[in-house]
Parts: sequence; structure tokens; C-alpha cells
Amino acid sequence: MPTPALPDVHARAAAVLTAAGLTVLDADTDTDTGADADADGTGVRVRPAPYDPGHSFVVPVVHGRENFPPPLAEYDDRRSAWIELMQAARNALTDAGWQRLLRTDNGAEFRPPAS
Repeated sequence: MPTPALPDVHARAAAVLTAAGLTVLDADTDTDTGADADADGTGVRVRPAPYDPGHSFVVPVVHGRENFPPPLAEYDDRRSAWIELMQAARNALTDAGWQRLLRTDNGAEFRPPAS
């Protein structure tokens, strides 16, 4: 079954992120938390922001897992990768004129530039 197209604003965010060299994962792909999670994707997901669907919410995904990893030594590599993905996404979008509005342990909300 084909993945439904992202609404225009989110497709624009995904295009900026892709142009910056980030892998944009399907928003509706299941996140694996099982033992084989390392086989799953690493990149970012773009979805509508919870409080304003006209804004994009960017979610880093490391080895198929969303959310910022806990501060335990066994998560150091995944936490570092999560931070790098979030920084790269933030830099790409803000350099393209997007404004970061909100940052959470799940990702960050961005407002598109005025058309």
C-alpha cells in the first residue's frame, strides 16, 4: 500500500531535510522497540505539530526508536545520534527560514517561512 503524501507544508519541510542529507522516514511506519530494533531506520519523521497542523513537528528516529534516550550509559550512542539528528534538522530548517517554536524530548515544532 503506498504511503499517503504529506500535506504541502510538511512536504516542504521534508524536502528541506532531504536536501540537507537527512533521511526522511515515513510518518506512519511502525516504531520497533523490540530486540531487532537496530535493523530499523535512522532518520527523521515529519508530521503535523500537535497544536497547529500548519506547523511541522520533526522527530528524530535512531534504530527505529523515537524519543530522547534516558541518561544511562548503555544509551550513550543512541542519545548522541538523536542529538546530532535534531541539530542537523534544526540547522537545515532554520537556515531555510523556518522558525523553531517548541523543543521536547520527542522532537521539535517548526513554523514555515511566510510564503
